[in-house]
Amino acid sequence: MRSSVLLGLLLLHLSVTSTQKKTCCSWKCLLFTLQWPGGFCQSLTEETLCKIPESINNWTIHGLWPLKAQQCCNCWPMFQSDVQELEAELNEHWPSLITSKSSFHFW
Repeated sequence: MRSSVLLGLLLLHLSVTSTQKKTCCSWKCLLFTLQWPGGFCQSLTEETLCKIPESINNWTIHGLWPLKAQQCCNCWPMFQSDVQELEAELNEHWPSLITSKSSFHFW
């Protein structure tokens, strides 16, 4: 339930900011993917590249992608200030498990 609320807030933020900027992508469906952190880490060729935060003991968000919308990421840049209000919840539900990438880079 809490992940759904977080996801809804993020989508609302994206839709508001995208209407304020030049629109160059259109999509009607988002692919929402969850991951089991332990399984994700085991799937890597080097498990040492992965770190599961101590607070994580459940499924986490792996990704949210628009379907059939090539190059959308190029026209929707995201800045740290865009997610500042949601950062604590994003870190809880959508952490980067890769040690070399920050959670913000993962989002």
